[in-house]
Amino acid sequence: MKASQVKAYVKYVQIGFWKRLIICSILVASITLFTAFNIPLVKLFSSIVMLVSAELFIYCYYPLFASQIRFTFRNKGIEQPLPNELAILSRKMKLRIDGMKVIPNLCNAYVWGKQFFMGDELLRKLSMEQIKAVGAHEFWHIKEKHRFIQIIYILPIMICLYFSWYNMNPIIIDLGLFAYMMIALAPIQWWFEKRADHAAVRYVGKDAIKTALLALEDNQNLDEPSETHPPTNLRLKWIDESEN
Repeated sequence: MKASQVKAYVKYVQIGFWKRLIICSILVASITLFTAFNIPLVKLFSSIVMLVSAELFIYCYYPLFASQIRFTFRNKGIEQPLPNELAILSRKMKLRIDGMKVIPNLCNAYVWGKQFFMGDELLRKLSMEQIKAVGAHEFWHIKEKHRFIQIIYILPIMICLYFSWYNMNPIIIDLGLFAYMMIALAPIQWWFEKRADHAAVRYVGKDAIKTALLALEDNQNLDEPSETHPPTNLRLKWIDESEN
């Protein structure tokens, strides 16, 4: 899930992060309440709350999921040689990055497999030192296997929830699992972002990663978090507190 996609859908739905988190929590709680009690009034109340929160959840997250699917299938990227500075950085971090792809109309970066993907908008905005800071940040996610840890962390609980909700409508189950995933992954993803920012400080320096973050945000919405990233102002504070 890319930060630029999160920002786009936040502007679309105009519902802040904490309100979205409350909607997710209410949906998960109402499904659990419905399946846990056979009291008619409890079932009636929880079913009403469940349907309302499910509709709000779809309204909040459908644009994000739709854009993620479009992004996955349409943006293959343009092959480019990996800049020498990033090649040296990856070797210094004891990683193997074989190449680079530039993604049109994207203001973000990520690593997939052994390829470094970077949006063309990011390339236009950032200096090489800032690009190195972004690269160090993304390389650290791979170095510490953050995606794998997320799967190990979330999968057992989601399996338990699935079997505890097995008699519910499959659509409601899917929505509930997605809602739980939004709640449960946010803290660990914020922690991973903090660790990756500290790695960028260690390998490139504070000024480079701070100015890169501000360029990514265009100095707007610095206090608004997302499900995948803490607010930029908090990240800047963590960076200032970190040691080179």
